[in-house]
Amino acid sequence: MVDDKGATAATVPETTIVLAANATQAFSIPWNTGTTYAGPYILTVRIKESSRIVAKASVPISITPVKTADIKVTVDKVSYGANEQVALTITVTGNSPNYIYSDAIATTSILNGNGQTLFSSTKAIPSLASGQQIEIRNYWNTATLAPGSYPVITEVKDSLGVVIASASQAVTITGPTPSAALAGQVTADKQSVMAGEQITITGNLTNKGNTDLATVTVKVLIVHTANQNVYNTLSYETALTMGASYAFTGQIDTASLSAKDYLVILRGTINGVEETIGGTYFRVEGAPSAPALAGPAEGSDVATFAPQLSVNNAADPNDDKVTYQSSFTGIAASPA
Repeated sequence: MVDDKGATAATVPETTIVLAANATQAFSIPWNTGTTYAGPYILTVRIKESSRIVAKASVPISITPVKTADIKVTVDKVSYGANEQVALTITVTGNSPNYIYSDAIATTSILNGNGQTLFSSTKAIPSLASGQQIEIRNYWNTATLAPGSYPVITEVKDSLGVVIASASQAVTITGPTPSAALAGQVTADKQSVMAGEQITITGNLTNKGNTDLATVTVKVLIVHTANQNVYNTLSYETALTMGASYAFTGQIDTASLSAKDYLVILRGTINGVEETIGGTYFRVEGAPSAPALAGPAEGSDVATFAPQLSVNNAADPNDDKVTYQSSFTGIAASPA
């Protein structure tokens, strides 16, 4: 059997027959097309006697393609909040035993509950052979869509537009969490103060989520950077419709704060879930302690031009670098 270019595509093993004179005999030789590629062929039967061809006949045949493929679509997370990026991975595997696809197309669509298309992407697949695997990536943002399940439909069509494989998945958008639904910031009017000074804290929150928020609890925590203790808390509560903002102002009295660095942490609570939204910091300044001369004793006389000084170090409450300055007084010895 030869293809349309004259190349041998298959050869069937010879079969011995006995044919009487002037007799007609029908016989069959089984042959499985297997993985022979689809297309037109010429099938030729030859009859030999003593290795000499005494008769032959040819007939055109056509092997039809078996068009199949596997497709799988996955998402990178179990669920998503508002304004999150969804990564879709489509894996197409060719498994047609006798056909190589050319100019196939993979289409991915995300629909809403009414069947309307929210997102659509078409990718060309120039060639797809049996066993070949192609990976396609698409990205889609949930924006402010309402919580729910959104179907993902993926199809692969051949060059004639016939669907050869399809798969489905779902993108689940959940209700609001503080980090997903709220955008906010908090600032301090001074970053450096002495103990006892007032600090004005201002901040704002915006509902960037996918639903109105009936109650949002807002907290501003003043946290010691070293021991992580909370030394002060400002609390507020508000309702926030989609896109709405809320501004707040508060005062922090530093009289009870020791000299140190402090974090100002903005946290929001929605439906019992509390998360950090933003933050800043300030420092309560403090003077270092005085160093103490351990030896030789202050005001003492030493009989050397290179005395060895021993000092008890100063301590700085803000962990700043401390430098020292020393002075010496030399007195000439009196003549005997």
